[in-house]
Amino acid sequence: MKKIILGVIAMLVLLSPVAQAQDQYMELLRQDLRTLKTEVVTEGMMMTGEQSDAFWPVYREYQLEIDKIWDARIALIGQYAENFENMDDETADKIMKQAFDLRKKRAKAVEKNYKNMKKAVGAVLAARFAQIDGIIQNLIDLQVSSELPLVMHTAPPATEDH
Repeated sequence: MKKIILGVIAMLVLLSPVAQAQDQYMELLRQDLRTLKTEVVTEGMMMTGEQSDAFWPVYREYQLEIDKIWDARIALIGQYAENFENMDDETADKIMKQAFDLRKKRAKAVEKNYKNMKKAVGAVLAARFAQIDGIIQNLIDLQVSSELPLVMHTAPPATEDH
């Protein structure tokens, strides 16, 4: 379990604002995250060889779906970064609707994956993966959220009452 926690901490370090700000390193960052996540999942799942053979194809299919959602989230974060200092109601509403949509897509992908995992390796291992994946996603979400500045409110200039 200690290795799992250290792996997750390493993933969070890789999500630092410096790494995010440099586009040329984004693909390397993604590869490092995939490798670390795979190590964390491998350590946490504690599978037999037969279970592992059934698990990894389902995992890879799920990860491809999650990667698409993350690509959209990264693009949305870029839109937010371009607009957060001078946010208007229309842009804020559009960004939030897209964020809610991405959350729904991720929840559907997780549920679909659980069903596929359950067929491949049984409910106990599917539940264990859902827990491990949920912990990783929650930690990444926390890190990303803590790095994003709050929307700047552009209040109208104050008027003086005499």
